[in-house]
Amino acid sequence: MTAIKKLRADDATLRSARMLIGGNWVESASGEVLEVEDPAHRRSVAEVPRGHSEDVARAVKAAADAFPAWSRTIPRERGRLLARIADALEGRVEELARMIALETGNALRTQARCRRIKNLRDRWRLVTARDQIVE
Repeated sequence: MTAIKKLRADDATLRSARMLIGGNWVESASGEVLEVEDPAHRRSVAEVPRGHSEDVARAVKAAADAFPAWSRTIPRERGRLLARIADALEGRVEELARMIALETGNALRTQARCRRIKNLRDRWRLVTARDQIVE
């Protein structure tokens, strides 16, 4: 299951996102959500979980539980896994750019697509290359 699901069928889709904790997409422990508003049109475009300290504690515990296995993974394999994330980001550049532009009110051609998505993808590639060199 993905982190985001459509709540409406039209193009002005209200999306509902969840948090990734321990490899699972989950709601906040409280069940509370925050509305994400398109500032250009003053309309709701998404709902996201409103995380609290209990959610942070769940995420920190899940990360701590996962760390021993991750730290035993050889650098080359970690690099391959991170490269898969970079590939997935690259394959969704348009979708991610549209989401960023919608929630920030920025023009799609100027802000979102060019800088933010490319920078995020490039950071994953840099970490991937570094992990493969370390080995």
